[in-house]
Amino acid sequence: GHGVVLEDFEDQRWMDWWGSEVAIFSYEEASDQAHSGNYSFRVEYYKSEPWQFIAAKPPEELSDFSGADAVEVWVFGQATLLLKLKDAAGMEVEVDTQSAEDPNNWSRLRFDLAELDSKFDLSNIDNLFFFPAPGDASATGTIYLDDISLVGEP
Repeated sequence: GHGVVLEDFEDQRWMDWWGSEVAIFSYEEASDQAHSGNYSFRVEYYKSEPWQFIAAKPPEELSDFSGADAVEVWVFGQATLLLKLKDAAGMEVEVDTQSAEDPNNWSRLRFDLAELDSKFDLSNIDNLFFFPAPGDASATGTIYLDDISLVGEP
């Protein structure tokens, strides 16, 4: 299957986005870059601690990740992102860390779900946490996210 689009930033946000600290992140739909369509999600970060994040809470109809092999995110700019997931029971799991190497183009990051612990409930995802420059307490940058989706055969 082609997968399920979680967010394309075109008409409205489907997920509820929030940041660990308001002063650290600013984000908004932007039209100066788009992977597909007219808009992407510009994220600026000015970190002061190693593990600051932006998070997205999917609506109930998009919270079942159990049929997917991976979460895909398109990123414009040079960035390393760690993805963590939290299930409805409050369990958190670190999925993977992926890097976009090209500062001037879109890169597809694939976060593999196949190896996740069986104790973790992929069928009821409460939040996705994106950590830019994980572990780096003073990283700054601007990246664009677009076309976040669940991919793979059920």
